[in-house]
Amino acid sequence: MGRFKARLAVVLINAILVLVPLAAVEGYYRYFRDDLNVPANALWQRFQPYIMFTMVARTYTSWTDTYTGEEIPAEVTTNSLGFRDDREFDFAETYQKAPNEKVVLFTGGSAAWGIGATRGDKTVAGRMEHYLNEAQDKYKYTVVNLGMGSYIAYQQAIALDLYGAAFDPEWVVVWDGFNDASVGCGYSQGTMNPMFFAVMKSYLEGYLLNNPNPPFYRGELFNELLKYSHAVRKISGEQYIENTQSYDENNIEAAYRGVINPDAKLGDAPRMAEFYLKAQRSVANRFWDANVIFSTQPSTHQVNNLWSDYYHQAGTGLYLSRRQDLMERYDESIAAVADQPCNKATYNPAMYYVYAVGALKVEAYAEELRRGGRNVSYYNTAMLYPSGNPERQKFFIDVVHLKDKGMDIAGRFLAGRILRSDLGIEVPTDYLPQELLSHFAPEAVKASAEERTGISAVTATYGANCGAVPGNATVSITSDCLGKKQCDYSIDVNRLGDPAGGCSKDFKVDWQCAGDAEPHSLYVEDEAGYPAQTIQLVCGD
Repeated sequence: MGRFKARLAVVLINAILVLVPLAAVEGYYRYFRDDLNVPANALWQRFQPYIMFTMVARTYTSWTDTYTGEEIPAEVTTNSLGFRDDREFDFAETYQKAPNEKVVLFTGGSAAWGIGATRGDKTVAGRMEHYLNEAQDKYKYTVVNLGMGSYIAYQQAIALDLYGAAFDPEWVVVWDGFNDASVGCGYSQGTMNPMFFAVMKSYLEGYLLNNPNPPFYRGELFNELLKYSHAVRKISGEQYIENTQSYDENNIEAAYRGVINPDAKLGDAPRMAEFYLKAQRSVANRFWDANVIFSTQPSTHQVNNLWSDYYHQAGTGLYLSRRQDLMERYDESIAAVADQPCNKATYNPAMYYVYAVGALKVEAYAEELRRGGRNVSYYNTAMLYPSGNPERQKFFIDVVHLKDKGMDIAGRFLAGRILRSDLGIEVPTDYLPQELLSHFAPEAVKASAEERTGISAVTATYGANCGAVPGNATVSITSDCLGKKQCDYSIDVNRLGDPAGGCSKDFKVDWQCAGDAEPHSLYVEDEAGYPAQTIQLVCGD
């Protein structure tokens, strides 16, 4: 008996020696390291039917300005579906309008949703509603925000149909472009696929779609046993689940964003742009009785590197031919890299293609609808901000999300387009620089060849040898030199922006002088603009 008690005591002591440290470790992490807890939804998304996902319903309390490091306090709440709107959305409930009420549906990605805004009334939708009602008292305008984080245009179109149709809108305003340009190749999800598609597909096909009774829980060790043991597979009735996920090792973001479609290529960009256009067609067709504004959202990418001098040709006979020429040049540039795989190290040509060509295609589509009698317009709101950094970055917290003052500019502009159409009210001149309205440039830039004196820049390109968009420096050099007999122009990367990182860029300008039939040319070899260097354009003796 004594020997048994001794052995029992040894067992108990050993159990205590094992359990007490384990309990101490558990207590430490349970009560003192809450910061290590994994959030209930690590993606900040909720799975949804048809639209794939929405943001988690909650209050968002701060944003970080990545350019200054400033932490910006915010109080942005959502409805139960995660949309940045005080109203609850239900496809089966028709919205009851007041007799004088006009509804505007507003959609886009996370910038439209309101990342960067300090309050709900500071989002683009909130500013639109404010300015629409401040300027007049004939109508009560209600702006419904159906923007959603990470959405591409086709998800937006589905959400508009599901939740927006119940509002019977007078206006639909689409403000997007950046997600469609980024998700397909930048995040390597491929054509037609939304954000997170590759990771969702891998789990659905690995578990649900390839197993009749997939386990809800399974450890890696047991999965390996299933791989090699016929007996374990037979007894358990379960099958080995192969890890089919591919990762972009160049993507330093969270692992779930790095799961990619390995078949995505830069050469898919034209199909991505067509799919973007298809989404806009779906919106116009679904809301046939509504007025529609299609618009390209801004980013910190410098507009001259994307659209060259295209919008400065507005109102001239060169406008349509310049658009076609620009699209053809983008086609040539993407064809040269078509076989390269999409990843964070290579995606820029595809992103620029979808962002820029997508905008041009939607503009042409809006013109087509207007010729058919529809009240459909297109505006590139990327043109509403300073063309170069760092001045442009002052309106943003990161590459694509605006601060309050940036949201205000877009909201005022879009509200002004609606007021002009509905009531003939013009946007006050102190809202925005006059030359930015409706894509019209200063009169000096639009002057005909017969009216010009001195220097007239035909085209200037920074980094053509690196695949930069032709004409990306035309606006800059025209601003400095137009009409002068002699002009000293500084080629400066800080002013022009870097159109092709990691490549030594050249600079070429062709210009005409009043009365001369042939253009003059000047070429600066690689490393132009770094450091800044001055060239001289001359007309006459």
